[in-house]
Amino acid sequence: MIDANPMRCATLKVFKTKAGQRNRTFTPEQLECFLQAALDTSGKHWHDFFKVLSQTGLRVSELQHLRYTDLDFDGNVIQIRTQPNWQPKSRSGERDVPMTPHVRRLLLERSVAHSGNENDVVFNMPRTHTYTFDRALKAAGLEAVDGNGEKLVAHSLRHGALTLFGQMLAKTGGSLTDLQRLARHSSITITQRYWHSTVEAQQRIVLAAFPESQEEEFETDFVTRNACL
Repeated sequence: MIDANPMRCATLKVFKTKAGQRNRTFTPEQLECFLQAALDTSGKHWHDFFKVLSQTGLRVSELQHLRYTDLDFDGNVIQIRTQPNWQPKSRSGERDVPMTPHVRRLLLERSVAHSGNENDVVFNMPRTHTYTFDRALKAAGLEAVDGNGEKLVAHSLRHGALTLFGQMLAKTGGSLTDLQRLARHSSITITQRYWHSTVEAQQRIVLAAFPESQEEEFETDFVTRNACL
């Protein structure tokens, strides 16, 4: 018999979303206006910073600590690695993140123009990203908080990229595990919020697994049609 509850001092991590604390994503039109506003108000440095976030799904901290030595232009990937003074959010955070053609060109330009040490960070931060983000948001005429209490924050750029990745993977027959690796989530449960499978994608998967069923369906249909003649 146990005299005392062994869990009485345990702290349980509860995942919840409070009203006014939910983040929303940019629409394509809003993102275009925001990036132009970032360019106009804070220059190419910050425009590029936010652009990379929006097309890679990187976390802000990952991009802030990205070094030139982490750019693999031969493999066309961004390498997220543990550093002496920083480590990814989780163990699964150490990943190679694919570059889009635009991101590759943008980072290659910065790399060619850089004359310092390869361990220098790609995006040196003269001021906080939050201030610059809010400034561009205001200049773009976008409300930071909408009528439902959903907010636009820098993390919304990652959220938007992962949502697009999830939609594309679902349409092309990709897996939830593929999306988890792209997102660098420690738990696939977190990844599920970005996964929106379609009936068409599910049908393609089933038919790919049982290709002979398509032939049987054709043969059955052919016999039925001839029987009706």
